[in-house]
Amino acid sequence: LQILLGSSFFKERPLVLFGSDFPADQTDLQTYMNLQRIKYCMESGRCVILVYQDRMYESLYDMLNQHYTIVNEKRCVRLVVETRSKMCYVHDDFRVIVIVESAQAIQDLQAPFLNRFEKQLILKKDLLNSVQIEVTKALED
Repeated sequence: LQILLGSSFFKERPLVLFGSDFPADQTDLQTYMNLQRIKYCMESGRCVILVYQDRMYESLYDMLNQHYTIVNEKRCVRLVVETRSKMCYVHDDFRVIVIVESAQAIQDLQAPFLNRFEKQLILKKDLLNSVQIEVTKALED
């Protein structure tokens, strides 16, 4: 996440949504609020980064599958909460990044879900500069 946010990859700062096991983060109200924020980003073309947002994936199923419908010459996608759904416009520049730990991806996430994404594995050693790599090597020896 730090690498992404520190890069010049984004035109504007992405919306980062963190999930947690705190009871307040598991409520329907929090899910609705997060979906509203994602909906705004979809319409405006702002990137969204989802971190530990397992609760959101089902609501974003069509968007994550890029299952778009064209309405009035604009891309739309269905967002779902429980039994309700709503069509939302999707800006051409909109992107979503899902960040998960590799252990969680292997143990908890289903293969069809993982297959929706381009996957990048970033290890802690990949974050080190040349001086830090030399110090690490010296400590290991």
